[in-house]
Amino acid sequence: MANIQYDRSSISFVDLDRNHPKEISDLNWHLKYIRSSLDRSMKNGRYSHGFAIEICLNWHSRRIEPDFIFEEIKKLEGLDTNPSRVKKEKILRSPLKGFWHKHYYQPLGIFQNLLDELEKMEKDGSLLAAFKPFMGKMADDHMEEIVDILSERPLRRRSERRKMTGEFFIFEKMPDGTNYYITLGFHRDWEKLRAAVDGYKILDDPSLINKPTI
Repeated sequence: MANIQYDRSSISFVDLDRNHPKEISDLNWHLKYIRSSLDRSMKNGRYSHGFAIEICLNWHSRRIEPDFIFEEIKKLEGLDTNPSRVKKEKILRSPLKGFWHKHYYQPLGIFQNLLDELEKMEKDGSLLAAFKPFMGKMADDHMEEIVDILSERPLRRRSERRKMTGEFFIFEKMPDGTNYYITLGFHRDWEKLRAAVDGYKILDDPSLINKPTI
């Protein structure tokens, strides 16, 4: 990827060496899908160039499933009134004070969600209570119930309480009431996230250079 760059004027990736035609074709197909999906997910909001590029690159590398991001954006935009299964949006503290973050579900996070909920069930006694009816019985005769207790039930409980966790994205609530979706938040280095937020905002609006932000 060293010689592949994003060209803002053409809204596409370009191959500086012209040695990666297939990868360029794949990236630009992914980017076209991402931008089209983001556009359909917006009611009044908007998104940064960097946001679309990050989703594209991470989808291309199979790190994320972008449809889960679009799902949460539609909910924030009021286009999807079904309840979210992940945590409610939350305002951030310094160095991202004034910005918001919203979790979105990712299949790669299923094991962490499962472990967290099983730990909670063990602490509140519901895990032991679920197994009590099967004490002294042959496990082979109750495998379906055991699978439900150890996998499906914890995930249902967590989803019903809107406690499913995963990755998150950062957005800004603008004075006019609209949302501006800025960057993904994979890592927990908040200073780097702040630098990405400021950089993407300037990329979209160069007049912000040397101006104070939130």
